[in-house]
Amino acid sequence: MATTGSIIFRHTPCALVLDPDHARMPAGAGYGRRDVQQRLYDQAGRTVADLRRAGEDGVGEDDGVRYAAGTAPDAPGGEESVRFLPPPESIPVLVAGAHGAVGPAEDVV
Repeated sequence: MATTGSIIFRHTPCALVLDPDHARMPAGAGYGRRDVQQRLYDQAGRTVADLRRAGEDGVGEDDGVRYAAGTAPDAPGGEESVRFLPPPESIPVLVAGAHGAVGPAEDVV
């Protein structure tokens, strides 16, 4: 969700789908759906400097499409973070599939 190649627009829609075995991991640690949404939102971002190096530091005002703003990749500054996802409450977090379809969650690497 935070790779620069997938970041085309100001906000990139996404969803997280977990099978029941994997969904038990955050639930067992006391995290609810809202907690997972917030964590995804908090982690899906890059610094302005990262975006500058990838040529995606500009954002169109009308369409929200990212582009190279023409700032030199090694220009000073750029430590501030840019969030890629829409507000946390709009990130679907779903549980789907069967128990044990892949194997126990702790066996999946």
